[in-house]
Formats: sequence, C-alpha cells, structure tokens
Amino acid sequence: MFVRETVSTRKHGAEFSLPAAQVATSYRDLYLIERTFRSFKHVVDIRPVYHTRERRIRAHVGLCVVAYLLTHHAERACNTSWDRIKTSLSSLHAGCLSSSHGSFIKTTVPTSEQRTCFKKLNVTQPPEILTKTASPPSFQLRPPHNT
Repeated sequence: MFVRETVSTRKHGAEFSLPAAQVATSYRDLYLIERTFRSFKHVVDIRPVYHTRERRIRAHVGLCVVAYLLTHHAERACNTSWDRIKTSLSSLHAGCLSSSHGSFIKTTVPTSEQRTCFKKLNVTQPPEILTKTASPPSFQLRPPHNT
C-alpha cells in the first residue's frame, strides 16, 4: 500500500507542502463545519444560495463557522449530539389562540429534557404566554417547519 507523507501544490507561483495527516485533518474539519451548517440552516430557515462574489463567499464561510461554534458549544454544554438537541427542541411550539374577546400566543410546556437543555445553555426558557391583545391579531402564524 502506498502512503504519501506530504502533499505539495503550487499556488500563485509558490509551492506549498503539508504533511498528509494535516491535509486529511483539515478536510475532516471542513466536512464537519459544512455538515453543521447544512443542519443549522434548517433551524434558521435559510434557502440555498449560490455565491459568486467574494464578500458573499466570505460571509457564507463566516456563517458556517458561527453555526459550527454554536452547535459545538451546545453539544459540549448539553453533553449530547446536535441532532438530539435539535430533535428535542423541535417539539417546542407557539400557537395563537383567538376569540371575540382577544387573543394570545401560548407556548407548549417544555419537557424536562428541554428545560435541562435551556439550563445547561444558560438560556431563559420561553414564557407560557408570549403576547396578549384585546382583539384578534391581524397576522397568521406559519406552521412549524419540518426537517
């Protein structure tokens, strides 16, 4: 079996040489960051965009890194995978209840797993009643986004 010890490339007239293990680690890290962003973009409801301008590409990479840092922090704080955290929190919803006397937005009661997650992340859990109005609201809530 042939194993390469270094990987060399020429870019902008200069030659770069890196140990093969470092190249493999960098690709693995890149994969983890991109996988995290693909998972995270469904949480924040981002549509696919194909970037051609350098500033947009830089912004995309920055968002990928922020998504990776947020999910990595959540995984470490909650001592579980991002997929499990996302699945647990996905059952937390808000619904608008209206009558001729007014309306209010009520959240579902957090499960013990969700309360534990909020506590470990030092995040205030949502109140039971978000808003209350004297008349029915003039907006419609979107149904939950299924991933």
